[in-house]
Amino acid sequence: MVVIRMTFFSTALRMTTNCNILIPDNSNDVTPICNGQYKTLYLLHGLSGNAEEWIRFTKLEYYAKKFGYIIVMPEVGRSFYTNIDGINYAKYIAEELPNYLSQWFKIPTQKQCTYIAGESMGGYGALKIGFSYPKQYQSIAALSPVIHLEELRCMVENKVFEEMGVDEIDRIIYQNDYFDIYKYLDNKPSKDYPSVIQLCGTDDFLIDSNRKFYHYAKNKIDITYRELSGDHEWPVWDIAIQKAIQYFEKYDIDHFRLY
Repeated sequence: MVVIRMTFFSTALRMTTNCNILIPDNSNDVTPICNGQYKTLYLLHGLSGNAEEWIRFTKLEYYAKKFGYIIVMPEVGRSFYTNIDGINYAKYIAEELPNYLSQWFKIPTQKQCTYIAGESMGGYGALKIGFSYPKQYQSIAALSPVIHLEELRCMVENKVFEEMGVDEIDRIIYQNDYFDIYKYLDNKPSKDYPSVIQLCGTDDFLIDSNRKFYHYAKNKIDITYRELSGDHEWPVWDIAIQKAIQYFEKYDIDHFRLY
């Protein structure tokens, strides 16, 4: 596995940032399932994470090689992939970063082999960016995603979620017109959007929000929903990202097993 750790200046972010890339190589340690063209997966981190977290906490290298995915892991701080203080984090992920990668590496950019996914805040970002740039992504994977920032604000205020302060989430909400994912589904025909797989742990504090969104979205877009045993934690997301890639590859996610 080729692991590339990049540090470069982003014009969109107006700062130096980090990005990790996994590129499968030929070796005897993993037998690939897919031997065709590599696909590209933009994999987004959560609120307290960075470009390293998916490599640190999952078997992502194995999955990338097994299924033939180049996996791009950018870094956006605690931005919720929104526009804050004039810095457009979504534009960085969807426009500037792909342009850089197409210049520096031979990374597939066609819609039919490009996907976006993330967990928690990254799940929110994957939905937001995937729905904002529907012509770029074949499918979206939202793993335990935040769906509605006003709902999360209530959890922050009531100490259900203590990783943010009220002032921090208010700053994000008040600077963005689209701070909940529902609004995207009300403004475009469903045929314009990528397909979605949504997964959440049954003990996750976001489970009710995820269930509500799925029941709203299922009549508007092509969406698949599954619940996994567990909380808002990495053991769930390690399984969930396997399911997501299997979904992208059109495997039966309820019966296909890697192990």
